[in-house]
Amino acid sequence: MNLTQFLNFEIGRSCDLAREHKSFCPSIDRDRYGTLSIEKILKDELIIESIKYAINLGFKGFIGFHYYNEPTLFFDRIMRIVTAVENIYDTPRFCLWTNGTYLDENLDNLKHFERIVISNYQKKDWSYIEKFMKKNGELQIMGGELDQRKYNFDIDDEVAPCFRPLVELIIDYYGNGHMCCMDWKGEINLGNIQIEGFKYIVDKFLQVRDQLLLSPISEESPLLCKQCKMKLKFIPMNDKTFYPKTNKYVDILRRNEEHKNQKRILNENIISKSTIL
Repeated sequence: MNLTQFLNFEIGRSCDLAREHKSFCPSIDRDRYGTLSIEKILKDELIIESIKYAINLGFKGFIGFHYYNEPTLFFDRIMRIVTAVENIYDTPRFCLWTNGTYLDENLDNLKHFERIVISNYQKKDWSYIEKFMKKNGELQIMGGELDQRKYNFDIDDEVAPCFRPLVELIIDYYGNGHMCCMDWKGEINLGNIQIEGFKYIVDKFLQVRDQLLLSPISEESPLLCKQCKMKLKFIPMNDKTFYPKTNKYVDILRRNEEHKNQKRILNENIISKSTIL
C-alpha cells in the first residue's frame, strides 16, 4: 500500500451532473455495479477501520471520497469520517475531488484537505478556493473533458503494462473493491469489505497490480485489463514523492520476473536434453 497514491471510498451514490453526463459517465448506467453486491451500504465505522489498516500497512497517500459520485453532496458524512481519523493520526492526508457545484457551501471545511481537485465543467475561475484550504495545500483544476470509458474494452489481448493501479484503490458505496476507475462494473472481483474484509481486498489488489506492472503484463492478468484501451502508460505523478520508490519497485519487479523466466527456460532446456539422451 505504500505505493498507492489514493484510497477512495465512494461516500454516496448520487451525482448532480449524472444525467447531463450519462452518455459518457457510468454514474447512473443501469449496469453500474454489474453483478456486485449492493445489498448493504458501507458504514462509517468500517471505512475508518479500513483507513487505519491501510495507514498501518504504510499507506501515505490521499484518502478520498469520490468515485462516480459527487462527494460534496455528502459533506456531513465526509466530515464525520475526517474528524474521526484526525483524532487518531496527526497528519492524515485528505483529498476532495469534486465538480465544484456545492463547494462554496462548504468553504469552512476545506482546511482539512491537503489537495482539492476540481473537474471544471463550469469553466470557472476557482483560484479563491486556495485561501480556504489547508496550509501548503494544493488546488488542481482539471479541464472537465469526458472520455470514452463506457466504451473502453474492445482490444484483443493487449499486453502493454498499466500503471493505473498505482493511482488508486477504490471501495464503492456498497463496499466492493475496484481495481481502478475503468473497472466500474467491478468485473475484476476483488471482493467486498463487508464480506471478505479490507485485508482480503488489499491482498488481491496488490497481486493484480504487480501482474499489470510487468512488461509485458502477466498472462494471469485479468481479461478486462487485456482488453482495455485506456491503460495508463507512465508512472502517475499525483504526488512526486512517490516516483523514486515506485520506479525502483517496478524495476526490481521486472528484473525478478525476467530472472524467473530465464530460470524456467533453462530448466525446460535441461529436461528436453535429458529426454533426448
